[in-house]
Amino acid sequence: MPNTQDIKNDAFDFDYWKELYESDPVAFEAKREELLKHEIAKSPEHLQRRLKGIQFELDAKRRLCDSPLESCMQMSSQMWDSFDLMRTNLNALARPEALTEEEMLQLQKPAESATVLRFEPTTH
Repeated sequence: MPNTQDIKNDAFDFDYWKELYESDPVAFEAKREELLKHEIAKSPEHLQRRLKGIQFELDAKRRLCDSPLESCMQMSSQMWDSFDLMRTNLNALARPEALTEEEMLQLQKPAESATVLRFEPTTH
């Protein structure tokens, strides 16, 4: 069983992970979480909070899916949405006059935000 320190981006052992998932899904999930935490911890400190947030969002979406395939499709869709926004932003920097009307609207759209409500503990 590989240790997280032994796993490098260029040495992902698909067969190991597939076998682990098939033989022991609980151990697979524990190792997956350990590896993700390890990788996030290796990233620059100023990015770690955002990466943890993205991972939290992905995990929540995974739990809502009925199958691994649906989960994969959801994550793939999120990745492509993010990639498309990045492409639009790069195009805006390189050639703002070449942006389509849809791309201009996408760039002008305010970032999503939410009000966080504070709940005080109740005493009985």
